[in-house]
Amino acid sequence: MADDYENLEHLTECVSKSLVKHKIAPLREELLQMLEELTREGLAQAYRLSPNPPYSTPVSFTVAASSQLWFYLTPDGLSLLRRE
Repeated sequence: MADDYENLEHLTECVSKSLVKHKIAPLREELLQMLEELTREGLAQAYRLSPNPPYSTPVSFTVAASSQLWFYLTPDGLSLLRRE
């Protein structure tokens, strides 16, 4: 999510691969809670993508729509990532 739009499926795969080293299996509900918190704190933004203009439209995060959304870090999110 640091340099591109990512969907929930891809984020789940990435998180799972990172945590498998520690023998931790993240639950989908936990990932959804993290995404909700990141968007609420302004560190990530949820989008609807389209092949037609406008190609990306910022939307509010909802669990019900999460599988149809794409996520991108905000400037504040990128700044925090670079500091860590």
